Amino acid sequence: MMKEHEYLITDDFQVKNTRVLGLDRDFNSFKFKKAMIDGELFDYLINSVKSWILIKSHNSFKGKKVNFVNEDEISSAAG
Repeated sequence: MMKEHEYLITDDFQVKNTRVLGLDRDFNSFKFKKAMIDGELFDYLINSVKSWILIKSHNSFKGKKVNFVNEDEISSAAG
């Protein structure tokens, strides 16, 4: 079972330097600062399509999990 802040990436596609990630459900939280995929942190933007987020990448992430992390989790992972 996935955690509340963990999503499955069901689709992704490239638009210039941005990767659009389709999530398995609507993303509706603004408390998370970063998206973590395969241990790498990404800044992200939300989209008018609530199940999409955008990151700066040229990599495909379809089938992977994305975890959204807040400032405390980022600081403790770095420290």
